[in-house]
Amino acid sequence: MKSNKDLFDSVVEPGGLLSPGDVKLLVCYLLKSIGEPVDKEIVINSIIGHGLANYYSVCDAIAGLVMLENTLESEGGKKLAVTKKGEASAELLEIGLPVVVREKVVSAALEILSKNKIVKENAITIDKLDNGCRVSCKVSDGVTELFSMSLFVPDMMHAEHAKQVMLTRMQEIYLANLELMQ
Repeated sequence: MKSNKDLFDSVVEPGGLLSPGDVKLLVCYLLKSIGEPVDKEIVINSIIGHGLANYYSVCDAIAGLVMLENTLESEGGKKLAVTKKGEASAELLEIGLPVVVREKVVSAALEILSKNKIVKENAITIDKLDNGCRVSCKVSDGVTELFSMSLFVPDMMHAEHAKQVMLTRMQEIYLANLELMQ
């Protein structure tokens, strides 16, 4: 019969981290690489999303790092930042982490941060109408509205699809419209 530890570790991909010390080091490395406070959920999802460690190991690592003052929590525990002490540990010990693990975790975090920025800067709404739905999008640079558009679709399924396309391809849509104006 498998122990709970074996069950939790079964979600870790080959080459992932099982040692609590390695998971702590990976968290410090990730925070050092990003260079600014980041949502705790982004740290967790960046690591578990690629099977680099299990959820409980990552949460334990974060709690331990906060206790040891290698990381700081802010905004009521929602954000994490690496301290000078944590940065020094990461710099000294990061060579012990496989390069592929380091690259995967930073890439995953940057991808999540990029998607969050797009969602934040591009307000997409769906309004249910009597005969269908209107999908509206407003693109901004964080300060100024650069572009807006609305699209009629026959039902909610098409509206959700249009919303996802707008989220993932908004830059292309914006640039194509600019090109049409020339």
